[in-house]
Amino acid sequence: MSKLKAVFFDIDNTLFPTGRFAALARRNAIRAMVEAGLPFDEESLNAKLAKVVRDRGPNYPHHFNILLSEAGWRDDPRLVAAAVIAYHGTKIHMKPYPEARKTLLALRRSGYSLYIVSQGVPVKQWDKLMRLGLDRLFDEAFISESHKSSAFFRQLLKKLDIAPKEAVMVGDRLDSDILPARQAGMRTVRLLQGSYSAQHPFQGQDSDANVSSFGELPKALARLQRAK
Repeated sequence: MSKLKAVFFDIDNTLFPTGRFAALARRNAIRAMVEAGLPFDEESLNAKLAKVVRDRGPNYPHHFNILLSEAGWRDDPRLVAAAVIAYHGTKIHMKPYPEARKTLLALRRSGYSLYIVSQGVPVKQWDKLMRLGLDRLFDEAFISESHKSSAFFRQLLKKLDIAPKEAVMVGDRLDSDILPARQAGMRTVRLLQGSYSAQHPFQGQDSDANVSSFGELPKALARLQRAK
């Protein structure tokens, strides 16, 4: 088995609890709209906003405008502004998972090259990395605006001149992190945190290792290094 040289990380629900943060930010946005004069209860608005996000996707830029329409209210820019300010104000509370920074530093000291492989709008993903204070711990970041396919992983490995068996992908999702990386010939570690931790392996193709916290990662990598 080739020696591991590089570790690739997803961002969302891998470096920090994206789902919990998004839920908090949306609740704060709803509260701000109600305090600014929107005459509906917060729980019903939260339910409507959750549906808007599911229907339009998390990167749609006008969630709050659609929410007002769904609630039967006029498109009020003052209410939308209140929601946007509250949502982005919540970002000052963004923190990585416990032990993430310490673990990343330890991996760098051990000689691993560290990379980001994420999916989403590049500016938004960099915004997360920088707010988390982790951006300088990675050698490079690769962000796909579409899905992360096996071809995408192969292109990255070729660009970096890294053999597939010398690389590990760490992520929380089987469909967009583990499976395509495995198909590209990489080894994989699944972080069992967040809303995707209950996903079942696709056709038996589970990760090479599972960890329940960031602090378990160095030992998992060490076991993969020894594997034959």
